[in-house]
Amino acid sequence: MKKELRIFLIIMFGWLALLNFAILKTVITKYINTYKSIIVKNLVSGAAVYYPLNSNSLFSVLIVPLFIFNALVIVFLSLSYYFWMKSRSHIPVRQINKKGQSAMEFLMTYGWAIMAFIVSISALAYFGVLNFSPTGQAVCALSPGFDCKDFIVGQGGVALVIENSLGVKVLQTTVNITNSPQGPCNESMPPKDLDNGKGDTFFVPCQNINTIGTKFRGDIIIKYRKEGSTLFSQTSGLVTGAVQDYKYDDKDAPVITIAEPIAGQSYNTWFFNLRYAVSDLSLDKCWYKLDSNPDIYINSCADVYDINTNSDGQHTIYLYANDTKNNIASKSVTFSTSQAGGADTQGPEASNLIKTPGIVNPNDYVTFNATWSDNVQLAGYILSVNQGSGFINSSYTRFSGTINISSITAQITAPSGNTVYWNYFANDTSGNSATTITQIFMVSGSAGGDGGGEECGGGGCWIIPNR
Repeated sequence: MKKELRIFLIIMFGWLALLNFAILKTVITKYINTYKSIIVKNLVSGAAVYYPLNSNSLFSVLIVPLFIFNALVIVFLSLSYYFWMKSRSHIPVRQINKKGQSAMEFLMTYGWAIMAFIVSISALAYFGVLNFSPTGQAVCALSPGFDCKDFIVGQGGVALVIENSLGVKVLQTTVNITNSPQGPCNESMPPKDLDNGKGDTFFVPCQNINTIGTKFRGDIIIKYRKEGSTLFSQTSGLVTGAVQDYKYDDKDAPVITIAEPIAGQSYNTWFFNLRYAVSDLSLDKCWYKLDSNPDIYINSCADVYDINTNSDGQHTIYLYANDTKNNIASKSVTFSTSQAGGADTQGPEASNLIKTPGIVNPNDYVTFNATWSDNVQLAGYILSVNQGSGFINSSYTRFSGTINISSITAQITAPSGNTVYWNYFANDTSGNSATTITQIFMVSGSAGGDGGGEECGGGGCWIIPNR
């Protein structure tokens, strides 16, 4: 094989390999929203994930253009080589001076290579490989089981149309975007259920997507639960694109879940707690109604405790929520209450009032305990401590059951020799309350020192002097 032919073949196959790689990457990326294949993830994110690709789509989108492109390049380069070799054989060297001969050989040797380069650049431009836009290609790729049918990066977040192709219905599906320079992003709300083969729009709000035309990139995280399963699964993907003049129009109502009261449950008291969760992209307010009573608005959409039905029998509580777009949702639960012997008028009772440690120095932390019992249901308690400037109450702490322990740890800031007073307040779900007898102890010597204080034994507590 002639030296010129070897050089020609090396250059030709080198160009074809490089150009085919670039075109494969560009074409697949361009059509990633419709067609998926293993090459997509390999080239875009480096992860080897298999995607099904329809054979007709593969033939029309990828194979035909590549076949035509390769055929044109091979024909053009072969013709260039042929005419180059033919022209060399017909040049009478003796009729050309040395300068002319050198110039002619240079043009004939490298002219076809320059032409091949121009044709290659034109082909790359035709297929969209040479994209000098600062935003690059728009890409939305997901792992098997979900398809990204459409998406748009707008001001304030990313809207994605995601279709379920797992073969089963998925529940409580949410989407988030991580590892984005324009983050942080927040999980889409509310969670949505997707039948197999069906899709829906998920909007992921991101705090720093503001400037139109800038490039956005992030990793997609999809969380979901398969129907019939209690376990949540997670899959991932990739999204890139230019920020467009688009703002998401939220048309999804909040999703309400009521944990308490339990539907169909019978409670041996007129009092019950309303514990719930509300998810939404832009939650505004919540309110409830018991039976036919007036609506009661809930501050900060927080749980509500100790609601009184005031009668035996069946009751229904209605919970409502809306968002800033005035999408309203509601949920109701029917249950029963009964209070034997009529209204509960008996308050909680306290016993075993104990503090630890027995000897307390300035700045020590002391734990105060009390055992409580109630005939119906305990509700909550408050610790009150006076270190010399009046009683100061702790925040209200909830507990339940007919027997329970109140326990709070507080720091003693009173100086040595001062007397500290403490007691507990508790109430039940019927609204009855009780307060313990005030307990006292004296603060011992200086902080960290070995001084006097209070000692307790089986017969009670007494003050001992400083040693």
